[in-house]
Amino acid sequence: MLVALITGIAVCRLIPTRTGEILLGYAVLAAATVWALRGRWIALGATMSVLAVATAASLTWPVHHFVVFTHLHNIVPLVFLWEWTRSAATRAVTVGWVLVIPAALLLGFADALLRTDGPAALSPAATTLLEGTMATRFLAVFAFLQTMHYVVWVWLFPRYAPSAGARVPALKGWRAWGLGAAAAVALGVILATDYASGRGVYASLATYHAYLEFPVLLTLLFSLQKGQS
Repeated sequence: MLVALITGIAVCRLIPTRTGEILLGYAVLAAATVWALRGRWIALGATMSVLAVATAASLTWPVHHFVVFTHLHNIVPLVFLWEWTRSAATRAVTVGWVLVIPAALLLGFADALLRTDGPAALSPAATTLLEGTMATRFLAVFAFLQTMHYVVWVWLFPRYAPSAGARVPALKGWRAWGLGAAAAVALGVILATDYASGRGVYASLATYHAYLEFPVLLTLLFSLQKGQS
């Protein structure tokens, strides 16, 4: 069911239609909530009410919705890393790159390294809601967190949590690297030929990764809450 809903979001990104993507995105969260909170009717009702209010807000301010989603997606690894490790040092480092460094960028500590006359306004991470220096700062935050996001999923977890990779034995070793390289080359060719189309294809394919994280995150949080109660 989740895969079908997210496939619908991928199609919406190719069309594109903002309203469809927003509604299907919240449908994914609702489906995950119903599954994770089955039998816990009060918590389910409260969470669904919050999702209903959030849906209405997103439909009213769709530009804000996608800006917030873009940045929230990049900080999701904080929760997974926090739960995965019990090391105080690792948690402190994680909080540092997820919260402290982005805050420093937004406060202007790296302005000397940033260009304010670049294509910041072209990125939804920078947002058309802001202009000039702040738009560039938001774009820098996005670029940094996106890089760290991939570091966590592509390097850290496969290296230090091999049990996760063992669930798909066919995608181990050279096969995983070969598939990644082939996909990168194919996407690179599309981007070089038609950059706008390449971005659309990448956004559509990345839909599965981006939107699957949130229901998994909700399930994790609800499971932790249930275990503590």
